[in-house]
Amino acid sequence: MANNATLIGRPLDQLKYQVTAELLGRPLDFEASEELAPGEGGASAFAAGRRYEDLKFELAQELGVPLQRGYNGELTARQAGYLGGHIGGQMVRRLIRLAEEQLANGAQPPRG
Repeated sequence: MANNATLIGRPLDQLKYQVTAELLGRPLDFEASEELAPGEGGASAFAAGRRYEDLKFELAQELGVPLQRGYNGELTARQAGYLGGHIGGQMVRRLIRLAEEQLANGAQPPRG
Protein backbone atom coordinates (compact mmCIF):
# COMPACT_ATOMS: atom_id res chain seq x y z
CA MET A 1 0.00 0.00 0.00
CA ALA A 2 2.94 2.32 0.52
CA ASN A 3 3.80 4.62 -2.32
CA ASN A 4 7.51 5.25 -2.92
CA ALA A 5 6.87 8.14 -5.31
CA THR A 6 8.39 11.45 -4.30
CA LEU A 7 7.26 15.02 -4.67
CA ILE A 8 9.85 17.77 -4.32
CA GLY A 9 12.23 15.24 -2.78
CA ARG A 10 9.81 13.89 -0.17
CA PRO A 11 8.01 10.53 -0.12
CA LEU A 12 4.37 10.97 -1.11
CA ASP A 13 3.10 8.87 1.79
CA GLN A 14 5.03 11.06 4.21
CA LEU A 15 3.31 14.15 2.85
CA LYS A 16 -0.13 12.45 2.99
CA TYR A 17 0.48 11.42 6.59
CA GLN A 18 1.60 14.88 7.67
CA VAL A 19 -1.29 16.68 5.95
CA THR A 20 -3.90 14.28 7.35
CA ALA A 21 -2.41 14.56 10.86
CA GLU A 22 -2.66 18.35 10.58
CA LEU A 23 -6.29 18.14 9.42
CA LEU A 24 -7.05 16.09 12.52
CA GLY A 25 -5.19 18.60 14.68
CA ARG A 26 -2.54 16.11 15.68
CA PRO A 27 1.14 16.85 15.98
CA LEU A 28 3.45 14.17 14.61
CA ASP A 29 4.88 12.12 17.43
CA PHE A 30 8.64 11.73 17.83
CA GLU A 31 8.66 8.16 16.53
CA ALA A 32 6.69 9.07 13.41
CA SER A 33 8.89 12.04 12.55
CA GLU A 34 12.03 9.90 12.97
CA GLU A 35 10.59 7.08 10.92
CA LEU A 36 9.38 9.38 8.14
CA ALA A 37 12.57 11.31 7.51
CA PRO A 38 12.64 12.91 4.03
CA GLY A 39 14.16 10.80 1.29
CA GLU A 40 13.79 7.46 3.03
CA GLY A 41 12.04 4.57 1.40
CA GLY A 42 11.47 0.89 2.06
CA ALA A 43 10.12 0.07 5.52
CA SER A 44 9.80 3.74 6.35
CA ALA A 45 7.60 4.38 3.31
CA PHE A 46 5.49 1.35 4.24
CA ALA A 47 5.05 2.68 7.78
CA ALA A 48 4.04 6.08 6.40
CA GLY A 49 1.45 4.44 4.17
CA ARG A 50 -0.02 2.45 7.05
CA ARG A 51 -0.15 5.48 9.33
CA TYR A 52 -1.76 7.55 6.58
CA GLU A 53 -4.42 4.88 6.05
CA ASP A 54 -5.23 4.86 9.78
CA LEU A 55 -5.53 8.65 9.88
CA LYS A 56 -7.60 8.69 6.68
CA PHE A 57 -10.21 6.42 8.26
CA GLU A 58 -10.26 8.57 11.37
CA LEU A 59 -10.72 11.74 9.29
CA ALA A 60 -13.50 10.06 7.29
CA GLN A 61 -15.33 9.23 10.51
CA GLU A 62 -14.90 12.81 11.73
CA LEU A 63 -16.33 14.11 8.43
CA GLY A 64 -19.26 11.68 8.55
CA VAL A 65 -18.08 9.63 5.54
CA PRO A 66 -18.75 5.89 6.10
CA LEU A 67 -15.36 4.75 4.76
CA GLN A 68 -14.29 1.27 5.78
CA ARG A 69 -11.37 -1.02 5.04
CA GLY A 70 -11.89 -3.08 1.93
CA TYR A 71 -14.68 -2.47 -0.55
CA ASN A 72 -16.29 0.99 -0.51
CA GLY A 73 -18.48 0.78 -3.59
CA GLU A 74 -21.50 1.97 -1.63
CA LEU A 75 -19.96 5.41 -1.09
CA THR A 76 -21.53 8.12 -3.19
CA ALA A 77 -19.33 10.25 -5.43
CA ARG A 78 -20.10 13.18 -3.14
CA GLN A 79 -18.88 11.30 -0.05
CA ALA A 80 -15.68 10.12 -1.74
CA GLY A 81 -15.01 13.59 -3.16
CA TYR A 82 -15.64 15.24 0.19
CA LEU A 83 -12.95 13.13 1.87
CA GLY A 84 -10.55 13.35 -1.08
CA GLY A 85 -11.04 17.09 -1.35
CA HIS A 86 -10.12 17.63 2.28
CA ILE A 87 -6.90 15.67 2.00
CA GLY A 88 -6.01 16.47 -1.62
CA GLY A 89 -6.75 20.19 -1.42
CA GLN A 90 -4.52 20.57 1.62
CA MET A 91 -1.75 18.59 -0.09
CA VAL A 92 -1.84 20.87 -3.13
CA ARG A 93 -1.61 23.92 -0.88
CA ARG A 94 1.32 22.35 0.97
CA LEU A 95 3.13 21.46 -2.25
CA ILE A 96 2.73 24.99 -3.59
CA ARG A 97 4.05 26.44 -0.34
CA LEU A 98 7.05 24.05 -0.30
CA ALA A 99 7.86 24.80 -3.94
CA GLU A 100 7.66 28.55 -3.28
CA GLU A 101 9.99 28.16 -0.31
CA GLN A 102 12.48 26.19 -2.39
CA LEU A 103 12.41 28.80 -5.17
CA ALA A 104 12.86 31.60 -2.62
CA ASN A 105 15.93 29.76 -1.29
CA GLY A 106 17.50 29.65 -4.76
CA ALA A 107 16.42 26.23 -6.02
CA GLN A 108 15.98 25.98 -9.76
CA PRO A 109 12.55 24.95 -11.06
CA PRO A 110 12.47 21.58 -12.84
CA ARG A 111 12.74 21.68 -16.60
CA GLY A 112 10.46 19.48 -18.57
